[in-house]
Amino acid sequence: IYHGGYQADVTISNSSFTGNHADGTERNNHGGGAIFISSMDNSAATTSVQILNNTFTGNSTAAAGGALAVRKSYHNGGNNGNISFGSSSTTFLIHGENLTFKDNSAEYGGALLLHADKKSYIEFTNSLFDENTATKTGGAIHLTATYNDQGFTANLHGLTIINNSAGYSGGAIAIAERADLYLSYSTVVGNRLTTTGKTI
Repeated sequence: IYHGGYQADVTISNSSFTGNHADGTERNNHGGGAIFISSMDNSAATTSVQILNNTFTGNSTAAAGGALAVRKSYHNGGNNGNISFGSSSTTFLIHGENLTFKDNSAEYGGALLLHADKKSYIEFTNSLFDENTATKTGGAIHLTATYNDQGFTANLHGLTIINNSAGYSGGAIAIAERADLYLSYSTVVGNRLTTTGKTI
């Protein structure tokens, strides 16, 4: 699934995404083995995405976000299998709840890429990340801010992040440029690196 334009109001609920694949090799411009949504620059717009009660199993991309790529400041139509996300000067509202990510794979963010800025409000709650794989960073989740931006905060509450793996850093979660993380009431167990690096 791909959505692009000046404003994206999307609700995805009560669905299963299995065995989808997205081509592409650049972590910020391609990916989302199951989903990619893009909203172009429009300062008056608000992009609102709700992802509720879904299961993502065995999805993959050679780029970022094996199942789901949340991508702001996305300017060019990328390659997508089933779904991905983006915007620029819009206000970006992302809420995910009661999700299962299992056996997804990517270069960055085995299950989920969150790429946003200071006008982004991102929350994921009560979700499972199990046995996802990143060949580089973020076995379950990869967080990074848009270029030359003040960054953003991702609020993760009530997550179970278990048995995920990454090649270089963040067996569970990788936090890259100017991204802040609030993780609460969550279980993070059994995540690992396939090489030497930082586990979270």
